Amino acid sequence: AGAGTYTYTVTTPAPCANISTADVVVTDQAAPVAGTTTPFTICAGSTVTLTQLTGSLAGADAGGVWTPALGGANIYAYTVAATAPCAVDASVTVVVTEQATSDAGTNGTLSICPATTVTTAQLFAELGGAPNVGGTWSPALGGANTYTYTVTATSPCTLDATADVVVTELTLPDAGTDGILNICAGTTVTTAQLFTELGGLPDVGGSWSPALVGGGTYIYTVTTPAPCANVATAEVVVTEQAVPNAGADGVITVCDTDPTVDLFSLISGADAGGVWEPAMASGTGVFDPAIDEAVVYTYTLTGLAPCGNASSTVDVIIDNSGCNTEVFFISNMLTPNNDGKNDTWYIGNVSGIKGSSVQIFNRWGTKLFETENYNNDWDGSSNGSDLPDGTYYYVIEHDGKVLNGPITLLRTKN
Repeated sequence: AGAGTYTYTVTTPAPCANISTADVVVTDQAAPVAGTTTPFTICAGSTVTLTQLTGSLAGADAGGVWTPALGGANIYAYTVAATAPCAVDASVTVVVTEQATSDAGTNGTLSICPATTVTTAQLFAELGGAPNVGGTWSPALGGANTYTYTVTATSPCTLDATADVVVTELTLPDAGTDGILNICAGTTVTTAQLFTELGGLPDVGGSWSPALVGGGTYIYTVTTPAPCANVATAEVVVTEQAVPNAGADGVITVCDTDPTVDLFSLISGADAGGVWEPAMASGTGVFDPAIDEAVVYTYTLTGLAPCGNASSTVDVIIDNSGCNTEVFFISNMLTPNNDGKNDTWYIGNVSGIKGSSVQIFNRWGTKLFETENYNNDWDGSSNGSDLPDGTYYYVIEHDGKVLNGPITLLRTKN
């Protein structure tokens, strides 16, 4: 049997009647009880507590020991040691699992098209890491703002996870306002010149069309990056300023007894209005061999912005070899254009040949003019009609000598 009081009796043999007794009290030592357990879950990254483990026990003796050392998810054993004379300890295990923490990813940034509303898909795509799906965004979706993604914690975890996406709106493209530009003819306009003429505050980085050349209308286009489709344009109208034409360089050889000569007639095709340097006594381009110095004269035209100046030269040489040694001299130039310069054929000291025969011929020997009383009055006409530009020839019979030479007739200046 079990616990109780047991009596031991000893008697003498009959016929004796002597009896002796003694008692033994027997008690029970309870066996250790580890009870039962209920599995439970802790939040990932946390350490299980004795309170949590003890709370999972049912019907267990107190004073037991938990193994192994407390940590995270694991199988933990609760052991109650046996008390002598019992020799078998009691033990039970509990399975502790982990609940993953919420993951909202890491912060991000996003640029959206002007005047558009951001979408949850756009926001989620900009989160870094490996965010959990199923979270919520706040505040209500709109344009530029900071939006917070929240993933609610799952019990037993208590901390929600959040991450932000900062959203900015791309600005509407600004191509500035229309402009105008004047360039020098013959040059190619540059993008820098065109951009400078745009009004307002145009965005840099746009494109120009058509291909850059000279004068024309050029369009500046600015677009927002894909997938946006915003486009802004402005145009610059380019005109060309004519380049001044100072003509071609010339050279002339004269005698110091020759009449004045207009140097302008020697720079073919030049525009009028220029300045001669060094200055001549006439204050214009008329060279007087008897006064002015035989040097290189420069004719300069001031260019209108943005064009520069233009210039040409006439090299004047005085060479008296072969010149008329008489007290009078004979001009070889006639420009009857009513400008007051060489409008008639000029002979210096013309009174010295009064009574002498003066004749003018064309290149074919046809006599066009004749007089014995020349007074510097032949204007390049014959029989009342103007002769064409060209070279004519004079013959003067004076003091038994024949003087002859060419006369260049030039009515217009090119």
